[in-house]
Amino acid sequence: MKLPASLWDYVTSTDRHGKVRFDPRKSFEWAAWWVSTAWASILVYQGRFTEFFFVGYMAAWTTARFLRDREQRLNSAPRKVDSPD
Repeated sequence: MKLPASLWDYVTSTDRHGKVRFDPRKSFEWAAWWVSTAWASILVYQGRFTEFFFVGYMAAWTTARFLRDREQRLNSAPRKVDSPD
């Protein structure tokens, strides 16, 4: 069985020249996801995982994904070049 992505994909990105580089933002997101998921799992195990924690967990990751996608859209948008008149 082949996984859809390797672990390397979670901490690297390809620059505009096609070179694969370490991406601190992606690696931080990956580490934060693991920590928050472990925390949520502990709360579930202890029986203290309430709706409040669930909404906070989902809101944090939805917001992070929205901001990352927004950043990528803004960085890929063509830039206006001011021409001297």
